[in-house]
Amino acid sequence: MGKLRRAAMAGSMSVALVLAGCGGADDDASPGGGGGGGDELETVSIGITSWHTWYWWLMAAEEEGLMEPYGVDLDVVTFSNTGQIASAVLGQSVQIGLIAAEQTFTLQEQAPELMLIGANITTSPYTLLGAEGVDSVEDLRGATLGVTSEGSSADYFTSLLMMRSHDMEHGTDFSYVNAGPPSERASAMAAGELQAVMNFEPDALRLIEGGAKVLDRAADYENLKGVEVNSLAATTTWYEANRELAENFARGYLASIEWLYDEANRDRAEEILTERMELEPEMAATTYERFVIELQAWDPDGQIDPERLEQTRANAEEAGLEMPEAGELEDRFDNSIMEAAGDS
Repeated sequence: MGKLRRAAMAGSMSVALVLAGCGGADDDASPGGGGGGGDELETVSIGITSWHTWYWWLMAAEEEGLMEPYGVDLDVVTFSNTGQIASAVLGQSVQIGLIAAEQTFTLQEQAPELMLIGANITTSPYTLLGAEGVDSVEDLRGATLGVTSEGSSADYFTSLLMMRSHDMEHGTDFSYVNAGPPSERASAMAAGELQAVMNFEPDALRLIEGGAKVLDRAADYENLKGVEVNSLAATTTWYEANRELAENFARGYLASIEWLYDEANRDRAEEILTERMELEPEMAATTYERFVIELQAWDPDGQIDPERLEQTRANAEEAGLEMPEAGELEDRFDNSIMEAAGDS
């Protein structure tokens, strides 16, 4: 079974701090070893922001032992935001991080060894929710919107574009506040601390049950449907030195995605989510319908899609970030690990 650790860091990270290698994982974290041998499991440390629906496959991998046939033991480390995860990947206190592609582009300018090696969430699942008394996006003028991390998280980039489509600009018409991972954002709005929040199932369902109103959905926008919302990132330093281990992890990753999409496993998948996120079974069922059936949020081949990546780049540029030029993304990702895993 995998292990779980909590990174002892808080707050957002600037690019300078990330590149300085301020890791943030526990002091006992260490890079994984080389290729596996025999029946002995080799550890791969993976950084996530918190346990939520995006990592349902990871929950299943732990609960069902889906990585073990490939010789991999997962060490899951949770962080407050993706800036901390990127720092830990560059510092090699975790080997693989689940982060936003837009953030990776920025970091690659000074740390080209950071590479996108796989796709996680490939269509935006976000819902913009308003607190009691907020009945439309227009009501958010002068309001505070909660996101994971202003300037770096996927919900931040997504909300900028959604709000702009309603002729509302950050700083002029509304403001952001760093409100943490999905469950923390939901708690903050339920406590009356936020007027609006970007979230997704099941936390969005909890808010709706408590009286929140759905104001907008990212999946209704063409430019937000096919994007690299959340991706697997690693350094070339690690995966070139540990190629067999990296490919074995990828095999387990693909097996976990396949397991989640298999209708025969639906009841067990919902049971896992119910237990991990302390849900009512009905909420887990609704979340399965949304993520697995409606959105098909995970790409079964696990690979970065150039068209999705270009749309992600274009969206970030529209949001005001300095991005690589269109057509200059070939050296920003490496699908060879997922390709090797899929061919075996």
